[in-house]
Amino acid sequence: EISCSLVGSEMCIRDRLIDVLRGSQSKRITEAKLNEVAEYGKLSAVNRDDLNVIIEWLIENHFIIQTKGMYPVLHPTYEGTHYSETITDKMLVKLRNKLEND
Repeated sequence: EISCSLVGSEMCIRDRLIDVLRGSQSKRITEAKLNEVAEYGKLSAVNRDDLNVIIEWLIENHFIIQTKGMYPVLHPTYEGTHYSETITDKMLVKLRNKLEND
């Protein structure tokens, strides 16, 4: 396996999240026991590209933030933990348009 630090840590953390959400059975997921988290496989029907667009949208709209550095982490923001209070129909339309156009 190529180290995340060699190929770009920011993409690696997103790829790992997508692998967990899609239920990947890769060695890096099972060895880290990420297949045991509650979210494992919950979005198995969603393709990788769409999940990547959604994660990018969540970052752009401040629902999650991504730390910088060698080992970046994704964290929910206030907006992310209170999305039912902060998300708007207009925002969701923009997300749908992104998914349709990408």
